[in-house]
Amino acid sequence: MTCDIPSASCERTQVWVDAYLSNELNPETTAEVSDHLRRCRECKEDFRSRQQIRNRLQRVVSHSEVPIGLRRRVCRMVRSFAERSPVFLSDLE
Repeated sequence: MTCDIPSASCERTQVWVDAYLSNELNPETTAEVSDHLRRCRECKEDFRSRQQIRNRLQRVVSHSEVPIGLRRRVCRMVRSFAERSPVFLSDLE
């Protein structure tokens, strides 16, 4: 990166950007990434590029039918995991 922000900050942002796009980060890390993206043009451009790719993929996938066999296998796996993990099961209720 060639911005005036320390490269370590850019490197950390690059590690977190996909989780940031998915809203998977805790509030503190989300704030840190947001702040960095406001200040760093290069990381913001990379973020926008990833966002566009993600949006295109979502559009393509949303028009695809999930094979019934796959759907059943995934449901069985989730149920099996939930039965072995009371914490996970309580999150589903």
